[in-house]
Amino acid sequence: MYCPVCGAEQREGAKFCKSCGNPLFSEQPPQSAAANAPVVPSVPTTPQALAVPLPTAPPSPGDSAAPSAAVKSGRGKTPIILAIVGAVVVIAVIAVVLAVTLGGDGGSGDVAGEYYNIEDGELLELKADETFTIGEWVEGTYEVDGNKVYLTVSYLGYEADTVGTIEGKRLTVEGDVYEKK
Repeated sequence: MYCPVCGAEQREGAKFCKSCGNPLFSEQPPQSAAANAPVVPSVPTTPQALAVPLPTAPPSPGDSAAPSAAVKSGRGKTPIILAIVGAVVVIAVIAVVLAVTLGGDGGSGDVAGEYYNIEDGELLELKADETFTIGEWVEGTYEVDGNKVYLTVSYLGYEADTVGTIEGKRLTVEGDVYEKK
């Protein structure tokens, strides 16, 4: 014998289906009633047979399960994106300020030019090819690292190293102050 609802095989004499729980008819209804009755498919009535999820109503505005206003309005990620963009802009501004203040990338192009001693007007020229001259007799090479200028002086066949400091348009070398024109 089989269940007329789910089709599961049943033991003889069972009154209910062991699989879906629907009642089983061991006897056939009288022929006259069955012959004249329209054929109606059986509808499952147990929770196991009703395995189709039912639609639910959307949550009401006061419901705690309702999505937050930030999600509803689509603004959930906007503050995070704005914070990231703001941080990038601040970092870029700080990098530019430090580059200008500390002499840029450390190359000679940032400091190259003519500097005049503020006391006696002597010319110290830092050239773009990283060579320099002081007056007519002193020459050498230089290298820039931040706000420091490392000078290697060649004078009458001798070499000596010294360090200068740049602050804005002023270059100080061994106590002498030169100003860029």
